Amino acid sequence: MAKNKENKNKPWQENILLYIVVSVVIIFVGGLLLKIISPEKKERKVNIVGSKLEKSPVVVDSPGAVVGENIVVIPKSVIRDEFRPLNADLHKNLLTRLKSVSEKYAYLNPRVRIIIEGGDRNRELIRNELIEILLAVNIQAEQAGVTRTLSEGGLAPISVSCHPNVFSFAKELASILNLIFNIEIPCTERNTLLYERSREGEVQVRLMGEPRFHPNGSIVFK
Repeated sequence: MAKNKENKNKPWQENILLYIVVSVVIIFVGGLLLKIISPEKKERKVNIVGSKLEKSPVVVDSPGAVVGENIVVIPKSVIRDEFRPLNADLHKNLLTRLKSVSEKYAYLNPRVRIIIEGGDRNRELIRNELIEILLAVNIQAEQAGVTRTLSEGGLAPISVSCHPNVFSFAKELASILNLIFNIEIPCTERNTLLYERSREGEVQVRLMGEPRFHPNGSIVFK
């Protein structure tokens, strides 16, 4: 009984080593629990679908690449060779802008003929999708056969030419198609078709390049 009383009367300093060990164990266990419970901070990803395609696209190998303020960063890993249809937002935007142009130039009765270079199924699918979209806004559109011209010959991967009487329409059409092809599509007065080789109101879209696809269905060329 005397020993118990003596132990109780020991100053707390004699047990300080025990307190230190217990504190370290508590801190260590608490740190482990906090790491397990707390969600890890994820690296910010580039939102390709929400990007404004009016900006200039740049394909980068490294997600850490530094680019300008008005540049859309397109990680190389998200681009695929397989055809992808336009997503809902891009499709709707395209329809809205094309409908405005269709109504503006309805008096010219323009007709769009799409010519593709053979040998690539993706070009056929792009052509079919474009025809469907143009018809949806009351622009006459049709496929105009397949050309055998090789794209390696320095030709633009996509271009627009027209009969002189629909040059204004063709120029605006090319500008709108920039939304999905991510390049400035050539359409100048030098691209007007010869009278004897075209009919009034005729516009030709020539698709020659080798397309690849973003997740939202927009296109870049190899």
